[in-house]
This record gives sequence, structure tokens and C-alpha cells, in this order.
Amino acid sequence: MHLKKKPVHPARIAHPASALVALFAVLALTLSLAACGDLGAEEDGSHAEDSAHEGHDHGAEETGHEEHDHGAEEPDHEGHDHGEEEAGHEGHADNEGHEGHGHEEHGPIHLTEEQREEFGIEVAQAQTGAVTDSFTLPAEVHYNGDRLAHVVPRVSGIATEVNATEGDDVKEGDLLAVLDSRELADAKSDFLATLERENLEETKYAREQQLWDKKITSERTYLDAKSALAEARIARRGTEQKLYALGISAGQLDNIRNEKETVLTTYRLTAPFDGHVVKRHITLGEFIDAEQQAFVVADLSTLWIDLSVFPGDLDRIEKGQTVEILDDRGNVIAQETIAFVTPQIEEGTRTAIARIIADPAGGRLRPGMFLTARVTVDSGDAVKVPRIAVQTVEDKPAVFVETDDGFEPRPVTLGPKGENDIVITDGLKPGERIVTQGAFTLKAEMSKGSFGGHHH
Repeated sequence: MHLKKKPVHPARIAHPASALVALFAVLALTLSLAACGDLGAEEDGSHAEDSAHEGHDHGAEETGHEEHDHGAEEPDHEGHDHGEEEAGHEGHADNEGHEGHGHEEHGPIHLTEEQREEFGIEVAQAQTGAVTDSFTLPAEVHYNGDRLAHVVPRVSGIATEVNATEGDDVKEGDLLAVLDSRELADAKSDFLATLERENLEETKYAREQQLWDKKITSERTYLDAKSALAEARIARRGTEQKLYALGISAGQLDNIRNEKETVLTTYRLTAPFDGHVVKRHITLGEFIDAEQQAFVVADLSTLWIDLSVFPGDLDRIEKGQTVEILDDRGNVIAQETIAFVTPQIEEGTRTAIARIIADPAGGRLRPGMFLTARVTVDSGDAVKVPRIAVQTVEDKPAVFVETDDGFEPRPVTLGPKGENDIVITDGLKPGERIVTQGAFTLKAEMSKGSFGGHHH
């Protein structure tokens, strides 16, 4: 803004006060004009920026719109938005398809006759039959405790003869060993002494009885003789019983009575029954204490097989059940019957014992063997299919069922498993046609999508 200066009138300048007032007025006007100039510059600058900004926005916007509508940016925008959107939709569809693979129900599988023959597909009706449940128990073979003898001497002595050794077959009464026993000699001497006293008292009593009958002796003397004879007989019977307790038989006792000059120290160890010498703990010249084991004789015609029955299996074990005995390779070596089951649980093992009295099975069963017993329990009738017919489809057991539309994998619930069959407790009815051969091939081809129908 340009201001024209007015000429100063001389009359006004002449007065000092007037001049000073005029000077201040000019100065104030100058400052006001300066302030207005700065303010105007700011406003002009602000307006310029606003104009430039508005021009930039509108221009760029218009240009952007034109480029977006007509330029190279539109394909990029469309390619980015729509391409990614389509790719995202496709990826989402793939994900949904992948998830559907885990849960999608397979449709019927159509096979031609040629395909059925090629893949060996065989079909049969689901049948019902007796359900058997098998389980195994640990088993151990022992000697038959009722036919096992620990042969021990009743007196101490030195072995002067040893006539049997391990592995020998013996008969009842066979001589196993002979001991020279001082203890036996004392017992025999006591017996012979009481026997002589008894004979003497019998003679005295016979004489006193004759005198008493003739009224020659007194009654007191007769009764004393009768009492002495009774005491002698009691003493003889006592020493006789002692010899029996030491293992002397009635026949041996007669020999001692009739052959008073026989060797009194000889003690004979004999076999208690027909059997087999399985252990020998005596050697020639060895001193043996009374009740020290000298031989073990066992009847090997029968053996015990003890099954360890856990508490959870006790209700399935009973007397008379048939049990298969398996060796360490799983081969059946015997088939026996349970003789009895102990009513109590052993404190140490927490098991009960089911005992089998078994035949040695031609030497395949030997004492000390650890075996496995397989017990089979009948559980009634149910639908059963061959084990090979059951396949795993989508992590679940399934059976391929033939329908009018083709083969379909049918989820089933499995029950007890037999050696060749599996019980189906749910999902299959008797009479339905199922794949009994080739089910695995059918599953493999189904997973590859080789057949028609809705499947993956």
C-alpha cells in the first residue's frame, strides 16, 4: 500500500508543541502501517498455501481419478484387489476342501466286474456266531506236590552205602542209602532189653499162676507177678513204638526180634513210592543229621501248572475251564483243565492261583518252566466279521458294505477280537453284505480317488 505524504504547512511547524504532536502521529501511523503489512503478508501467505493446497488436492485428486480410471494404475489396483481377493477366495476354498477331507463322508464306490476281479474283491454276508474272549496269564510248571517226597533219615549217622543218584528211576521200597547210626543202635538195644524182660516176667507169671491154682503161694505173690508182667509189656511196646517212629518197619522189627545178633547200627533209607530221583544230597562217608534231606523223589507222571490270576480276571476263571498252554514262541504245547482256584489272594504277588494237574506232554512240560496260559471265555452270540475285513478309515474302524449304489465304508464299533474274527458291537447288522477280501486294496484305491463316486 502506497501513501502519499501531504505537505506540511509552515504555520504548523512553527509551533514546537504542534510539531511534536505531528511527529508522534506520523510515528504511530508508520507503526500501524508496518503491522498491517506483516498481517497482510501472513494472510497472503496463508491464502497462498491454502490455494496451493487446494490446488494440489483437487489437481492430484482429479489426476488420480483420471489415472485410476484411464491410466496404468487401474490394472494394478484391479490385479491387487481382485487378484488377491480371488486368490484369497481360492485359498479359502482350498482350506475348506482340506478340512473337508478329514470329515467328508465318502460316497459310494462304483466298481465294474473287471475291477472287482482285478482287485480280488470278495463279498459275503455278515454272520452271527458265538463270541469268545481270550486272555493270557503267566504260568509256571512245578512238581506234583502230592507225589513229591523229601527223603530224610530219622536218626543221625554216617553214610556207609549210597545206592541211588539223580536221574535214577526207583520203585517203592528200593534201597537208596545205608547209614551207620549209634542212635538207632541205642533204640534197638532198648527194645531188645524190654523184650527180654517181658519174656522173663511171662515165665514168672506162669509159674505163680500154677502155684496159685494149687493154693501153694499167696495171692499177694501171684498179683505181684501179674503186675510185673504188665509193666514189662508196656515197656516193650514203648521201645517198639520208638523204633517205628525212627522208620523201622514191622518186617524189620520182626527181624530184630528174631535175629538178635544182627547189626544194630544199620539204618536203611528207602524210596517211598515209584518215582524219579531228582536230587541227591548225600555222599559216601558223610555224616547226616536227623531230618537232614538226603534225596528228593518225584513222580513225574503228572505235573502242576500254576496260573497267576489277577483280581480283575478272577470272575472269568473257574474250575473245569479248558486252558491252552503256550511255549515262549507262542506254540500250543498242551490243552488242560483247571483243577481248582485258590480262594485267597497271595499277599506278596497280589494274585490267586489256578492250578492244573497236567500230563508232561512227552517231555515238553518240565518243572521250572515259565509259560503262558491262554484262557477262552464264551460270551454269547454277536455279529462277527473276518479281521481282514476291518480297515481304518479317517482314523476309525470301518467295514466296506455293498449297497445298491456301490461300496461304502461303514464306521463300526469293535468288540472282543478272536484269532481270525472280530466282534462288531455296533454299526453292522446280520445279513448285510460286506467285503471280506480286498478291503485294504479298496481303501488304498479310494484314497487315491481311482474310482467314480464322491470320495477323496
